[in-house]
Amino acid sequence: MLSSSSNSSSSSIRSSNNTSSRSSKSSSSSKSSSVVVVVVVVVVVVVVVVVVVVVVVVVVVVVVVVVVVVVVSVVVVVVVVVVVVVVVVVVVVVV
Repeated sequence: MLSSSSNSSSSSIRSSNNTSSRSSKSSSSSKSSSVVVVVVVVVVVVVVVVVVVVVVVVVVVVVVVVVVVVVVSVVVVVVVVVVVVVVVVVVVVVV
């Protein structure tokens, strides 16, 4: 009787330990999975922010280049017009 009671008690303790171990593993697995999800979300957000920053920088550089080209073109045209006007005036005055 005593042996049977002792075996039953021991079996109950093992079963309780197994359940507790499974519960602990499940909790650990759940925590690990939530950490992985958080890391993935952070990585995705960082990548999106970097891509947006790169696109904005490229757009700003392109706009600056276009503005510089337009300004240089306008200056060249103005210089050419002034030179032509001066030459015409000199020719008219000399002739």
